[in-house]
Amino acid sequence: FPAEYTDKLHHYAGALCAANSPDADPSTTSQFYFVQALPSSVDKAAQQTLTDAGVRQEVIDAYAAVGGLPYLDNTDTVFGQVYEGMDVVDAIAGGGGLISLPAYLIAGIPVHNALGTNKLSSTMGTTVATVRYARSGFIPWQQALLCVLFALAGSSLGAKLALTIPTRTFSILMLVILPLTACYLLRSQLTQEREPYPFRKTLLISLPIALVLGVYDGFYGPGTGTFLLLLLTGVAHLPLNQAAGLTKAINLATNVAALTVFLRSGVSDLSLGLVAGCFGIAGNY
Repeated sequence: FPAEYTDKLHHYAGALCAANSPDADPSTTSQFYFVQALPSSVDKAAQQTLTDAGVRQEVIDAYAAVGGLPYLDNTDTVFGQVYEGMDVVDAIAGGGGLISLPAYLIAGIPVHNALGTNKLSSTMGTTVATVRYARSGFIPWQQALLCVLFALAGSSLGAKLALTIPTRTFSILMLVILPLTACYLLRSQLTQEREPYPFRKTLLISLPIALVLGVYDGFYGPGTGTFLLLLLTGVAHLPLNQAAGLTKAINLATNVAALTVFLRSGVSDLSLGLVAGCFGIAGNY
């Protein structure tokens, strides 16, 4: 459809929009998207530019409060606005270990040390994301507490198992597991939300998921958050916002348990892990 503009709709964070190619048939070249931006995206300089362009002060204040892409106003069509749940979108993505773990290995760090160091940095990032979810009220604590206990036990077992495998054997396993995990995560997608199960049934399904993926995260790790989200929505039938919150709680527990084992074994490089964790948190924001 042709582009439509109005001074009452703007490209604030969470705006649902449509973009057309200006020189082509809009029926074949439309793209749909929603705006992801932090308040810092519209800084003082950007606010001054908007003021100089004659934009109303209340619009500028709104951009400064929630962020957005003001340069797209009067360019793309705004037809909706997400008011709740954007923090789920902001922190839902995972799989960072698929990049960081190979980077440690390529740098020549022995495989067990790479696992321990990667677990330190990932624990830092997961802690920040989990706090954000908890503050937003997305963690279903009744389910999370028991799931966390199962996840702690599983991850501790997985980490201890990883340390028993000889370095050469584990290195060969990484050559197989890493690309398989990456291919699966690239092809995976969330299923549509399904009819929720009763609380007891949901809990009985979620507990073994937390235990098994706890073992996986302690043993290896990358992709754990995505696997959890896929299983909790597709198998346990949790709504997406609750599944995302439960995923963060479980994933934090698995990270802490495995990190404890690795720290006690002396395989985590503290200086490297702390620096990598700080950069990861900065990149997330």
